[in-house]
Amino acid sequence: MSILDKSIEFVSKNSDKISKGIKIFFQLILDNDSPFKLKELADVYSKNADKLILRQENTDNYQYIGGEFKIYYLDEKKFGISISLYFQDKNKQWQKASAKSEDQPARKLERSALAELKEKGTVVFNIDRPKNPGYPA
Repeated sequence: MSILDKSIEFVSKNSDKISKGIKIFFQLILDNDSPFKLKELADVYSKNADKLILRQENTDNYQYIGGEFKIYYLDEKKFGISISLYFQDKNKQWQKASAKSEDQPARKLERSALAELKEKGTVVFNIDRPKNPGYPA
């Protein structure tokens, strides 16, 4: 269990707004016919995650702490993806936003990616703070 998971004690109603924005991400994979490598799939969502993080910081005055993008194996015909983002509000209360995709068809992954996913069960990519001029270090 990560330190973030241990530290989260409070999830506000504003997290629902963030989660709704995240759910839009999962439509991206449905719109692409080419199969992905696992890293490529994570990269597809990375830019949109950055936009969502920056928007939440600007709109709700949240500070982004960290997050995870997970791709997980379900069976030979399907896999899933999930994203979790962790923020603190101006009162240092934790805000967690997360969403999980519907089952995705395995044909959206390259064979080698599906084999790797089957072997590992879950592959996790950290979502770092977006690199943006003027963004606090």
